[in-house]
Amino acid sequence: MAATATISSTVFTELLDNYQQSLIATFKKMLAEHSTSAPSSASEPAKRGRKPRDPSAPKIPSTNPWILFTKRVESIIRAKETAEDTPKESKMPTVRVKQFASDLKAKKGYEEWSDQDILTDLACWTPPEVSKQAKRAEAVPEPAPEPAPESVVPVPESVAPVPEPAAPVPEPAAATQETQPKKVKKTIKKAAPEPKKFDLRFYSWTHDGEDYYTNERGDVVTTDFEWVGRFDGTKIDESAPEPADLAEAEMKE
Repeated sequence: MAATATISSTVFTELLDNYQQSLIATFKKMLAEHSTSAPSSASEPAKRGRKPRDPSAPKIPSTNPWILFTKRVESIIRAKETAEDTPKESKMPTVRVKQFASDLKAKKGYEEWSDQDILTDLACWTPPEVSKQAKRAEAVPEPAPEPAPESVVPVPESVAPVPEPAAPVPEPAAATQETQPKKVKKTIKKAAPEPKKFDLRFYSWTHDGEDYYTNERGDVVTTDFEWVGRFDGTKIDESAPEPADLAEAEMKE
């Protein structure tokens, strides 16, 4: 009986040990399956709207000649201010830089300006007292006043009334139909509506926490005047091509 009790205890210990090993293996398997099926942060669906800009992604340089020229003018001015230790509050605002670049553009072509020519012109340049926008408003002529209605000349009472002419004698119906010309319907063509004119001058604008420049048409460029896309009222469409007419765009003053 003692031998039988010892064997049963050994067998029970082995069974218990095997059962523990089986439980551990089953738990490890469940843990591995749970970690594999759990969604990672990378696989979560991206939020709707415009994708965040990757700071490490290379920027696409703008080919707009006006933007390239203004960037060049600003870099020359900033280098001069750095060399002269100009205080931050005394540095030329970006709007003034664009205004100065616009005056240079009016004098001669972009490629004709050397760095020294720009610095020489900057030394004697003063911002205009009246902005171009105000000048355009003054140049618009005021509408001419409408002429006063002519007064009706009264007929003197002494003038005898003119007798009414006698009614014409009606012609036969057949003759009237033959002599009367056929009426031709006139088709009046409606004039096509003129396309809306947009103000292409840029001004500061913030969207989704980022600073940009935009205009009335919705064109969007970075603060370095690099083309981004077109704002459709909700998001910036980065697939929109850069329009050619931005070559003449300026900054609002």
